[in-house]
Formats: sequence, structure tokens, C-alpha cells
Amino acid sequence: GFRKKELIADPAIIVPGITGSAQVLGTWKLDPILHSYDDLLASLESNGYEPEMNLFTFPYDWRRDNETTAHSLQGKVEDVRQASGVSRVDLVAHSMGGLVARAYIEAVGGALYDDTVDQLITLGTPNSGSPEAYLKWEAGEGFFTLKERLAKHHFEQEAEEAGFNDNLKGYIHERVPSIGQLLPDYDYLANTSDELRKYPTDYPRNDFLEEINSERNRDELASVYYINIVGLTNPENTISTLRVVESTVDSHWEHGMPENFYD
Repeated sequence: GFRKKELIADPAIIVPGITGSAQVLGTWKLDPILHSYDDLLASLESNGYEPEMNLFTFPYDWRRDNETTAHSLQGKVEDVRQASGVSRVDLVAHSMGGLVARAYIEAVGGALYDDTVDQLITLGTPNSGSPEAYLKWEAGEGFFTLKERLAKHHFEQEAEEAGFNDNLKGYIHERVPSIGQLLPDYDYLANTSDELRKYPTDYPRNDFLEEINSERNRDELASVYYINIVGLTNPENTISTLRVVESTVDSHWEHGMPENFYD
């Protein structure tokens, strides 16, 4: 009974990205603060999807290890399959949510995947990581946009409550491992002569991305119909390389401080 329109062959599950979920009165909701996904949901509904009938959301604690979240996604997929009586679902995943979806499909970290996904559509997913994550992981810095500044405010409050006084980097390393899993798994740090270091030598290593991008796991991903929507943006909006120098800040920038960062 979930097929309200002939073109809708499978139920769809929306998987948000980092900071794309929040807890409201003990229940996880899809971005209740900035409402980033309202237009996406409205678009799907205008094309025949009905919430909780064939359109579902998967808000989650994005601070956690992505492999842990992939296990939770497995549970959500099973719930939807049982409720609708179908064998496979479609996943629509934004940003880091695409990495979570891939970890589930590729059975990374012990996730149990049994051909339960027909289509995977990713929206702006950093499949090879994002150099911007380096700023947050190495020093608790680099919160530029409004959404990131809101996230930093929450991080600082949580860090203080958890006893990480004035140590946002320490809090992120211990309580927000997902940021470390957004680090690139390719060469992106350069010295002052613009010579790139070879990853992973003298880089913060991203074992998670190395695993899901391994040849074996890419073969697993090939079993689903995969659409990767990158987007069309001004190239200057995306950080691709960081030129680093020796750190002048104690306990920060272990692998190099971006040149002129504090200027």
C-alpha cells in the first residue's frame, strides 16, 4: 500500500549530514534549527511521496563514529522494510550522510548489508574527504559559516560541561570522532614552496575513508544504482590545499599550521 504513485518503486530514506540533526525533548529531529532539509522534503512530497508511508528520515547523533551510525542506519532500513513489506529501499544522503550510507552498503565496521538498497543518491558528499576538516581536527578552528558558528557554540558549551575547559580540540578528538573521518585521504598539505606531502606521511590519518574507498569496498558499492550529485559552485568556495608552516600555538596544529592563519 506504500505505492501511491506508479513511479515510486521503493520507499526513500533521507540521511542528513554533519550538524543536520538535533535532539528535541529527547527525540532526534531533522535539522529543527535551520530547517536545511525542508525544501528537499517538500520537493519529494510534491512528486508523490508521503511522510511515514514511503518517505522517511534518519536523524542521528552526527558526533558519533560513522561506523556506529551505519549500524543505526541498518536498523532504520530494516524497520522501513518490515513496515512496507519491500526488499529494498532508496537512500538520499547529504554530505557526511553519504559516507554513513556507503559504510552501511559496504558493510564497514561490522554492518550487516544484504542487498537492501536499490538506489543511493548522494548530495555534496566528500567521498575523498574535505581539507576544511583539518582546521577543526588539528586546532578546533575553521568555523566560518553561520551553520558552523552555531555548531561551534554548541561544541563549546558541551566541551565546558564535559570538563574540556578552553580545549575545544580535545573535546572534538574525544567526543566528535566524525570530524576526523571527514579528513581527506589524499595529498592536500603543502610546504611553503607549494610541494605537496605524500599522504599519509605526516598527516592526520583517516582510516575510515581509506576503508570505504578501498578497491574491495568500491566493488560492494557497485552493486547499487549510485547517483553522486556534486553541485555547481564557484571553485574559490572550496578549500583544496593548505599551505602549512610550523605551529606557533601550543598543543595545536600537530601536522602544521596553515600559513598566516591567525592573520
